[in-house]
Amino acid sequence: MTSNNEDLLVLEDNVPLPKDNRMGAGESLPANFKKIVEQMRVDQSFFVPTESEAHRKAKTNAIRSAIRRMQNDVKSSVEPDSTFSVRKYPDPSRGAGQYGLRVYRVT
Repeated sequence: MTSNNEDLLVLEDNVPLPKDNRMGAGESLPANFKKIVEQMRVDQSFFVPTESEAHRKAKTNAIRSAIRRMQNDVKSSVEPDSTFSVRKYPDPSRGAGQYGLRVYRVT
């Protein structure tokens, strides 16, 4: 078996860590989000406006994460086995081609 110098790891000292950007500002949700989700019954939904495709993706992730945290919280009235769906939906207030998100309670 032969060894190639390109395959070997080299230890280096005093290399600074890159900036940690995992703890950004985060995506904000409406102030009454938790209350609305806790009050939802099956077949109800609500609309969340968004500004762009990137904003819509970030908002989708924030909504899904918030709902999952609520399902895992023993103090929350959102049942762990309830199902929600977050979908791209036309924004009725801004006209054709403009979208937001609609959050549905499925089960």
